Formats: sequence, C-alpha cells, structure tokens
Amino acid sequence: MKPHHNIDTPYLMLLNRIRNEGNVKSDRTNTGTVSLFGNMIKLDVRDGYIPLLTTKKIFYESFIKETIWFISGSTDVKFLKDNGVGIWDEWVIPETSQWRPYTREEYAKAHQKLFGTDGDYDNQVFVAPFKDAYNWLRCHEQELYKQYRKAHPLDANIDNLRAFVQGKVEIPNMKLVSGSIGNGAYGSLWRNWEDTRITTVADYENTHKARGYKLVVKIDDSKCVITRNIDQLSVVVQQLKTNPDSRRIILSAWNPGRLEEAALPPCHNYSQYFSRPKTVPELMDEFLKKGLLQEYLNHVQDDGLDDIENVRAFAVSKGIPVRYLSLMLVTRSQDAPVGTPFNIPQYVMLLNIIANIVDMDVEEFTWVGGDTHIYLNQLELVKEQISRTIMTCRPTVSIKRKLEGIDDVKIEDIQISNYTSHPSINYPIAV
Repeated sequence: MKPHHNIDTPYLMLLNRIRNEGNVKSDRTNTGTVSLFGNMIKLDVRDGYIPLLTTKKIFYESFIKETIWFISGSTDVKFLKDNGVGIWDEWVIPETSQWRPYTREEYAKAHQKLFGTDGDYDNQVFVAPFKDAYNWLRCHEQELYKQYRKAHPLDANIDNLRAFVQGKVEIPNMKLVSGSIGNGAYGSLWRNWEDTRITTVADYENTHKARGYKLVVKIDDSKCVITRNIDQLSVVVQQLKTNPDSRRIILSAWNPGRLEEAALPPCHNYSQYFSRPKTVPELMDEFLKKGLLQEYLNHVQDDGLDDIENVRAFAVSKGIPVRYLSLMLVTRSQDAPVGTPFNIPQYVMLLNIIANIVDMDVEEFTWVGGDTHIYLNQLELVKEQISRTIMTCRPTVSIKRKLEGIDDVKIEDIQISNYTSHPSINYPIAV
C-alpha cells in the first residue's frame, strides 16, 4: 500500500465509507453510531509534513500541550488547565477534582460567549461547567434540545435558542483547576507502567533483582512480592539508539489490570516504531539537495572509498541522519469526525520528537482504526465537511532545537507552519 501525500483525501474517503457501509450500533453514551471496523490510512510524512486537515480547522495547540502532558507522565489535568486546555475536563474523577472561584473577568468572558452579554457576576449560581450553548445542548442535554425543537420546530434563530438556554442554564461560579483522570491513563502507562508479581525468593535474588525489581514483602521463606515501574517511552528511545532494527519497539497504553482505574480506557492504545537505514541513492539524493554532492565525490576521489559505510560516514560528518523512522498507531475506538483528525497529527508530531532525539529522519505514519465511528448526531455536519474543497497547503512541524532526551521537550520547542484550512466544525462530542 503506497502512502498518501495528504491527509484530506484518505480521511474523507474514510468518512464516506463509514456513512455508506457502516453498521448502526448502540453505544455507552446512548447517542448511537454508524461504525466500521478495521481501517487504515498510510501517510508519507517526510520533510516535516504534519497531516492537519484542511477541510476543517484543527486546533493543534491543544494536542501539542496534551502530548507534552502525556510525556511528563502526569494524569492530573492541572498542566492542561494552566495552559488553557479543557479537553479532559469531562473525564476528571470527581473525588480528585479541585476548584476555584471564577474571577469577574472570567465570568464576563464566559457569559459573553454563551449569551452575548457580560452578565451579573454577583448573582451567579453554580451549576456545571459548560461550553458553547448550542453545542452544550446537543452534546449533554439532548432532552432540553428536543424540548426546544418541539416548541419551535422551524426556528433557526440562534438568539431565540440562546434565550431558551438562558432560562435553563446558569453560568458556573467555580473553575476546575486540577484533578486526576486515573492511573490507567496515557501518561501513567507511558512513563510509569507498574509491574508487580509473585515469585520465588530464589528467582528474585538470581534474576529479577538485576532487572530492577524491588522486594515488597516476603510471603514466606520461598515466595515474595516484587515490583518495578517501567518507563516505556524511555525504553523506546533507548532501543532506537542501541538496537534500531528491533521489532519490539512498542509503546502500549492498554494495561488490563488498570482499566478500572482509568476515567476513560485509552482509545489510542498501541504504537510501534520501525527504523530502517537509508539507501545509498537516498543519501546521494540528500547530498545533491544540500549542495554536498561534489564535496562527497572529491572525498571519494581522495580516499578511494565508495562503499555504503563510507557514504554513511560522510553523511554523519555533515549532520545528515542515516536512518528513517516510521510509526504505526492502533486505536481501539475512534470518533472519526473528532478523534481521528486530532490523534493522527498528534502522533506524527510525537514521531518527529522521537526522531529528533535519536538522530533519525521521519518517513511514514500508519494509522489503524478498530471501531471507527460517526455518532448519529454528527452525520449532517459530516456531509458539510465532505462537501468542502481540499486546500493545497502542506503544513509542517519542526523541533526548534536538538533535544537531549524525552524529558527535555517543551511546548515552545514545537513549531507548526504553513497551515490554512476551512473554518472549524463544531461537532457534538458524546461523553
């Protein structure tokens, strides 16, 4: 399967296939879906290409910050809230949440967004967090929206809808500032996978101790409980540096023993890295593009060497990576209008981060979707997106400096350029 050079074409084809061939299914949100199982998109992501859709705006600032949060190993949304990201608010475990009062400025801004006026800060009543009124109704209060449509079936006036909402909804006076999404979530599993087991005392002393296990407790003279924490992401980086041809360079976010601890079991749950050496023609082509071909030919003439190792040695001396790095992402469940176009560029960005650390160039990205679905209340908006013309821009991602390791990356290190798109589409999100 040849990789595509843009995301819009295969993605819109996927949406069409789901609409036309998908199975109507119930789901945990009681919204209903049309779903296809076992999908694939393969992309050429060389030269910094990051697959951002042009048929709707993708807010890439959010996935940059979310990825840095995952990399940190944290499951507390405080980092996201401090950086203006609320995508995990709905999944915070209630007993872990921390709130603070809205400031007058925050309240006025929120009221303006919802109702078009600054509102009365002193008479506010706490109800619940909110987003946009229309989307709030569609996503979270289907019955209220049905009431409105029953009373006003032909009314498309957004002001009338807002007036109706205003009679039903109050602005909260408290703002979420922190809270955990559970130890079964991405950051914890990427950086702190708990491996606890029962073994014999002899096996612990002879084998497991050297692997980094620590003794928790002796059960009796022959058996004991041992544990260690595995930093999967660091292991991925180390494997790519020391054994790049390995077929075991895998990052898993699916731990059956911790699923009950996750507010939402991981959707993008498996990724595998693949590295290969560049061929001589590929390296020669890079020499040509960088204006180094004549220098290399002079080098060969002087030394009388023209084998692959000499080509690679010359490339290394000029700071040219001699290997390509590719990534496959597997998702168990994916909201195709919302999750898929967010996660694909997110993991391409992660691929670029890893490649920067291990001195490789990126090559291909493969997305594999398990249950890939469109919620029934998204279908009309999907039609709108499919009808839009694909733009010709080629967005790129770059890492502004050489990273020393996975813990070195910061939000400001990541730059996305050359991105233009149609306006965003306010798809309802089922929670």
